Amino acid sequence: MERVRTTVERLVKAGATVLRIKDEPDMGLYAATMQDPEGNEFDVA
Repeated sequence: MERVRTTVERLVKAGATVLRIKDEPDMGLYAATMQDPEGNEFDVA
């Protein structure tokens, strides 16, 4: 979770936008769906 948060923070500073946070501790999943300044979506997991 901390690795994802650190990466998300760095990407936001570079111009990306957080669209969704997926937090499912029962499945061991913490991820973020993001969008770059050109509109492309990508996941950070």
